[in-house]
Amino acid sequence: MVLVVTDVPFSYTWLPMQPNPATLAGYGSPLNLFCGYCRGEPLPEMVVRMRHTKSATGQRRSHHALASAGISLCSHCNQSVLPHTTCPNCGYYRGRQIIDVLAKLDKKQRRAKEKELHAHAEEAAASSGNLNAEELSHR
Repeated sequence: MVLVVTDVPFSYTWLPMQPNPATLAGYGSPLNLFCGYCRGEPLPEMVVRMRHTKSATGQRRSHHALASAGISLCSHCNQSVLPHTTCPNCGYYRGRQIIDVLAKLDKKQRRAKEKELHAHAEEAAASSGNLNAEELSHR
């Protein structure tokens, strides 16, 4: 059985023989004869076969919500910190100083930071409730 296509520049047959390369001058490959996209023609528009309802779309998207970051407080300076990270304000992690924050600052910034840390330490000491015998007797 021989299939002959007459609207192409050569007689293309479905036989175990190869077409003449000289007749494929502008097409590159025999498959390009049948592929309009390969010749620069636009693809046909896609058509939605089964439309999703709003509820089905909403149910699918119900799991796409972003969770808020769990923010905790630094145990040393009470600044908000992401969990399992060193505090960028004081350099403490789990009650120990890991980074010397003051070493990276210039002289003027270092004095301001030291003053801030000392004021915070004094506040913590005052609010902790550790009283000696004299203070207890005056109360």
